[in-house]
Parts: sequence; C-alpha cells; structure tokens
Amino acid sequence: GFGVPALYAAGAPVPPPPAIELLHQRAYDRGIAAKRRLAQRLAAAEQAPGVLSVLAAHFAAQRIDNKWESEALAMELEDAVQDALGRAAAGPTPDALTVQAAEALARVLGEKRRVDALYPTLGPAAERHAPWPALEVALAQADLELLDPAAAVERLEPLLAGRGGSAAAWAMLAEGQQQLGHDEDAARSLERALALAPGNEELERRLAVAAVRAGRPDGPQRLARALDEAPQSEELLRYRGAGPWGPPRQGYHPLSRGEHGH
Repeated sequence: GFGVPALYAAGAPVPPPPAIELLHQRAYDRGIAAKRRLAQRLAAAEQAPGVLSVLAAHFAAQRIDNKWESEALAMELEDAVQDALGRAAAGPTPDALTVQAAEALARVLGEKRRVDALYPTLGPAAERHAPWPALEVALAQADLELLDPAAAVERLEPLLAGRGGSAAAWAMLAEGQQQLGHDEDAARSLERALALAPGNEELERRLAVAAVRAGRPDGPQRLARALDEAPQSEELLRYRGAGPWGPPRQGYHPLSRGEHGH
C-alpha cells in the first residue's frame, strides 16, 4: 500500500495568461505558473481538502524573483504546507503523488538546512514506512547537523547496504564514519561515491583526506594529486606531513551544487 498509484479528478481548466505575457516571463516562472494552474484545477475537484489543496496553496505562494538562487533556496515553504505534507506522508497508504511531494519536501528542507523542521515533519512518515530512502537520507543529514554522527551512520549503513544509493548519500555516510574515527570505512564509502560520480573533484579530495587519516598506502599519492588540483585548500594542506591529525571536521558538508551524483 505504499506509494500506490492514484487517479485524480480534474476541475475546469484554468486559462493561461495572454501569449504576450508568457513571452515576457522567464522559462522557470512559466513553469511555476503552469504548476499553479494545474494544482488549482485539481484542488477544485477534490472532494475534501487534501494533498492537492495543499499543493495548490504551495504553488500559489511562490514568488520566484532571484534567478541566481537554486530552486530550493528560492522556494517559499510555509509551515502549514510542510506540516500537511508530513501528515499525509505518515498516513497508512500514501499514494504516489504524496510520496513524490514528501520526497521533494525532504530535498528542499535539506538544501535550506532546515534541521529544525526535518525531524518533526518527516520523522513520523520515515518511521511508519521504513525504510523510506529519501527521508532516511534527509534525517541522516539532520543527525550530522545536530552533531550526532552515530545516529547518521546507524541510519545510513543498513539503508545503503546492498543498494546503489547516490554519491551524496555515500559521502554523507563517510562524513559520519570519519567523525566516529572509522577512517577506513569512510574511505571505502567515498570509493563507492566516486564509482557513482567518477571524476568528481570534491569526492577525490575527501577520499584523499580519508585515505591519509586511515594510513592507507595510497593516501600520500591521492593527497598530492588533490593538492595539484586545489593547492590553496586548507583542508588538504592540513594533512601534509606525518600527523597527528586531530579530530576531523564536524557537522554536515554538502557536496557542491552540480556534484551530488544523483
């Protein structure tokens, strides 16, 4: 019953604005306007207020005016919307649209670094429908941001065992492992991340650090190559020489935009 397909009744079409007005809009804004019209049409036919009405309210609130921000950072996300989506996702049989909306909410809250909202909003759904990979990864991010790497590792290790996962999820697991002093495990997780995102320079840098901290024979060579690419990196320069290295950096450090390897 999890993520079941659903058919939705549609109300009368909402007419688009005049063509000349559309031509003056950026493509992204036209997309938001189209989603707003569709959500209004679906909500109008909803027999009782539910996910469709929530999405209609969400799209009606969007006022994208900064083309340099990411979609998630520019998005208006009202408390009532996220609370309603969280409750719907925690229901006994969330349909496919609810699943998609909940996973989108997890991504947006994660990119906004809304640690305060991740657990209360998505925790009940993740617990009821475990394992829900997209929500588990978002909650693991919250664990790292709250300086609880053990909880992040406990959440991610069984999730990724035997699964492909994403480069971002494996990198997140590596951060937790490294903060617990499990440097060899962190290096292996970063190798899995690189297998999913070959050539990713940020992952190469992280693997170089993990390999040096783990005392692996390939550590110095990896560090030298990483320094060739980023000679001013304070994080890499810290690991030249023979140590001791001290504790690794704490918290959560997302991969740069465009380097997530989903």
